[in-house]
Amino acid sequence: MAFPQYHNKATHFDSPSATILRQENNNIGLGDYQFLYQTSDGISREEKAELRTVGSNQAVVVQGSYSYIGVDGVTYTVNYVADENGYRAVGSHIPKN
Repeated sequence: MAFPQYHNKATHFDSPSATILRQENNNIGLGDYQFLYQTSDGISREEKAELRTVGSNQAVVVQGSYSYIGVDGVTYTVNYVADENGYRAVGSHIPKN
């Protein structure tokens, strides 16, 4: 079943003309990396990763967050980690187990 899409043209979020306000990228292609960006429509994302030895294997461990403005005008933020224990996301709007 498809749900109706809500879009209020009077709001600034989800704007096709959003501009990048801030952007940083540090990635030389050798395991560790870090980036972030922020746009004029209220979206932001930040992530960093490092190469770790887990047991006898090497793995990339990632942690980060992203934020966006919902159709209700509220800013939602999700913090996440992906490591040897799987992907875990936390946010005030995400149900807890």
